[in-house]
Amino acid sequence: FIQALKAWGVGSGLREAVNYSFVGTDDLDRLNLPVEGRIKIANPLSEDQNVLRTEIAPGLLNNVRHNLSQGNASLRLFEVAKAFVEDAASDTGARENSRLGMLVHGARHSQEWPWEQGEADYLDVKGLVENLLAHLRLGAGGYVLEPEHPYLAPCVRVEVATKAGPKLVGRIGRVEPKIADAYHARKEIWLADLDVDLLRALSRATTPAFKSLPK
Repeated sequence: FIQALKAWGVGSGLREAVNYSFVGTDDLDRLNLPVEGRIKIANPLSEDQNVLRTEIAPGLLNNVRHNLSQGNASLRLFEVAKAFVEDAASDTGARENSRLGMLVHGARHSQEWPWEQGEADYLDVKGLVENLLAHLRLGAGGYVLEPEHPYLAPCVRVEVATKAGPKLVGRIGRVEPKIADAYHARKEIWLADLDVDLLRALSRATTPAFKSLPK
């Protein structure tokens, strides 16, 4: 499922990011993420890698900063990776959750595209999410505005209809301008964060249906 997800990401025109599971406490603080649940590294290589990531966003935002410093301002990235939260009931002391992060920033199309350029926005990242849900046979999804989020404003909940009711599979939103500025971004950063474990379970629970060709 993970390999199929990555193949979909590349086929959708996204570039895969691969980041360390270790981030800095400052990375999590910058995104206003809670201190509870963080897992500290016993012997970190540096203060920039002294804790396990609790969300996938810090790595992708650091990718933005690195690319901008190298003169690459048009970004369409995805990453499939685990997030870690402290859990005393687990044998390892950590609860792992696979996540899919998608990020768009800068021009909507490459410079070679001769027509309308424009900047990537909510519709671009929402279109990617809708395309993925359709690819997984989960419908178009439902989108509900969420009043508050630690680092996304506005933030939209992504829900999938099931027999038991709508299931929250992730969120879409714009990184708050002050936070984006900390990563040297002068244009809007749009981010999607989806629960891969839940998407896998929902996708595998679907039964394909077939129709005869129209006469």
